[in-house]
Amino acid sequence: MQGTSGVSYAKSNLAYKCVEIAIAGDYGFINQAGGATAGETRLLDIFNYVDGFYDQHELDYKVVEVFTESSNQNTWGSSNSSQTLLDNFTSWGPNGFSVTHDQGSLYSTRDFDNSGVIGLAWLTSVCTNNRYGVMEYYSGWGNNLQYHSVDQTHEMGHNWSCDHDNSSSTYIMYPSLSGSNQTWGSQSTNSIANHKSSRNCLDNGECVTSVPPVADFVASVTDGCGSLTVQFTDQSTNAPNQWAWKFGDNQTSTQQNPSHTYSSPGNYTVELTATNSYGNNTETKTAYITVGTGSPYASAKGGPADNSFGGGGYFTSNDIRGIFFDAKTDIILESVWVDANSSGTRTIDVIANATANTTDGTVTGTLLVSKDVSINSGQGRVTLNFDIPQGNNYFIKVTGSLVDMYRNNAGPSYPYNITDGASNNLVDLTKSNVIAPDELNYYYYFYDWSVRKKGCTTNTGLNEPSVDVAIYPNPAHQAVYVRLGQITENAQISLLNAIGQTVSIQQVSQGQATYSVQTGELPEGVYLLKVQSGQATHTQRIVVSH
Repeated sequence: MQGTSGVSYAKSNLAYKCVEIAIAGDYGFINQAGGATAGETRLLDIFNYVDGFYDQHELDYKVVEVFTESSNQNTWGSSNSSQTLLDNFTSWGPNGFSVTHDQGSLYSTRDFDNSGVIGLAWLTSVCTNNRYGVMEYYSGWGNNLQYHSVDQTHEMGHNWSCDHDNSSSTYIMYPSLSGSNQTWGSQSTNSIANHKSSRNCLDNGECVTSVPPVADFVASVTDGCGSLTVQFTDQSTNAPNQWAWKFGDNQTSTQQNPSHTYSSPGNYTVELTATNSYGNNTETKTAYITVGTGSPYASAKGGPADNSFGGGGYFTSNDIRGIFFDAKTDIILESVWVDANSSGTRTIDVIANATANTTDGTVTGTLLVSKDVSINSGQGRVTLNFDIPQGNNYFIKVTGSLVDMYRNNAGPSYPYNITDGASNNLVDLTKSNVIAPDELNYYYYFYDWSVRKKGCTTNTGLNEPSVDVAIYPNPAHQAVYVRLGQITENAQISLLNAIGQTVSIQQVSQGQATYSVQTGELPEGVYLLKVQSGQATHTQRIVVSH
């Protein structure tokens, strides 16, 4: 499968050189990662670290293509010999990749030579026919992507004319690699500088993509009461330089990251058009912001207050661990308390309809929500504002190469029930994903949950607490059911997908009844179910999972 591609040109910073690289993963690597999409993501996540190692040499990398082997077709042969694999990859690369590139790297899960070798690359070869290197996805490092990035950085260093440097075990070009190889020695720095100066094939300046933007954005909060101030954050790609926002209340903005206040109750559709000199693109999120009348429900805290209840330590082995929980009603997960050993950006995910395998506990399901958060070393609260529909078998985790947060390996007391002052049962924290029989002996990362019931304490129409409106099950498989109480006007039930397209609609008569919305043929994902009766509107996010 061919993945990311684009055309590059240079900006004005002439100290930099723009280097275009193509990356590949063989079937063993892709299968181990969980498929083509997960494999491509892993390759790019590793390379994000690699790019950082080369920034100090004023080399800016652009990934112009990601190639994932879609079946066990032996594109580069079946030999475990690192030299044979490198030879085959070198022969394949110029025409096998569809985009011109200055360097190329291949990841494999083969045990190279059965001898401890985990990589091989040609020396002094950037922009030449031998601009390639191969790396073993070494099982001893698990899924610690930062460790694997050192291997790729090392092999690419050979392309940049670096020999092995025995003078310090902390050097990236040291012959024996581990996670401690984090710095360049002066010998390697000089080699890279000399080879760089001779590479007339490289464009001057940093890399920029010459394609239109792909618009995207997120909101700091999507649900509130009375009035609501929202910080919108542009997440568009491909370097836009103009932004046009429509907030759904006849107000607009041309700022990149505007703050906007909704002063009246309602459901608001938000639109962003991102533009650069190559074109524009629009992202529309239907009924993205919901403002109700009245006041928010009170927040409640629960789960372990901190990590002092039992033994434990900072966890770095992998990014598969987390906590299972059930949302007993629609909730907003406002924040959690964490203890981080190092500063950096972590990706926090919530997975719906989550199940853990019995081999290592890896969880699969449907990604409900994801947020990148900057966490400083030490103890403190992390704001999430995750909108989570009522449902069971959710899973919260840290995803990516940087985890390094405290977890307990003794002493938890599952289940942890979180209930607010109005006796609303909000959340049950049920177990970790450590394989049986130890799933109740571990507690991972997220302490002292702050949660509130979604919605407002005073409302009208379908949102009145006294009106019987139930939407179930959630997550939905073949169908979701809408039970209406005594409504005095005809109603409309609509189901919208994540980009705001209406995928089903039905009219219902006044009175009391239960209606089904078929979901069995829909793609898995998050949908918005909307019930409208007169001036009243009830909306709820549901997860479709088969």
